[in-house]
Amino acid sequence: MRIWIFNELWLDIIIT
Repeated sequence: MRIWIFNELWLDIIIT
């Protein structure tokens, strides 16, 4: 489940 949170953060960083 931690991977999910990390994935979301990564996506946000890439989109930013």
